[in-house]
Amino acid sequence: MDSILKINNLNFKYKNSDCNILENFNLNIKKGEFVSILGASGSGKTTLLRILAGLEKVNLKSILNNSLKISYMPQNDSLLPWKNILENIVLPLDIQGVDKETSLKKAKDLLKVLSLSQWGNSYPKELSGGMRQRISLVRTLISDADLLLLDEPFSALDSITKIFLREWLSEIILNLDKTFLFVTHDIDEAIYLSDRIIVIKNSPIKDFKEFHINKNLSNIDLNNLRNNILTTIKGEKYEK
Repeated sequence: MDSILKINNLNFKYKNSDCNILENFNLNIKKGEFVSILGASGSGKTTLLRILAGLEKVNLKSILNNSLKISYMPQNDSLLPWKNILENIVLPLDIQGVDKETSLKKAKDLLKVLSLSQWGNSYPKELSGGMRQRISLVRTLISDADLLLLDEPFSALDSITKIFLREWLSEIILNLDKTFLFVTHDIDEAIYLSDRIIVIKNSPIKDFKEFHINKNLSNIDLNNLRNNILTTIKGEKYEK
């Protein structure tokens, strides 16, 4: 499987700070992979996504294939309250200069594929938190990006809604040929969705431990895997 993104020896620190967030960081993501990043709060997970999304300035020589088309979904849905759902979804296409007729057709087609057509003329205030996150993900998908960056998209939702959205996202992964880099604090969520889990311990991010996930979860000792991931985050050793 071809690599879609390679990061070589990436360093980053915020302006007026003496502390690196990333230090000689390396990462390789293959086309079609779903990669989750787990780590403690403040370890630099969101910063990494912001760098890849172009929201933080870095030496682009560290990021091979920096012409990659990337779409970023932040933690909050950022839907504009004065625009209806269709108008919110087509915002990335508006920015790209796509004509209105083409962009609206594409949005309607995508809503239909994802069984969300009935919400097209609604406004954000009329939607539940879970539905707003669905719409935000549709907006992330519409630009046909090569790599989708999802920053804890379900973190503010209740546990039942999170399960429904996790299953919904799993169907999208199966049906759409997309590559995902997904930040989460939820170990079970990462196991359920991922081909590979990257666990970082603290800041600065120098290296990480990888867990490759067998998609047939019935063949996995889930308790042992959870414990291994959790103790890695804590910086402890556990292996059974």
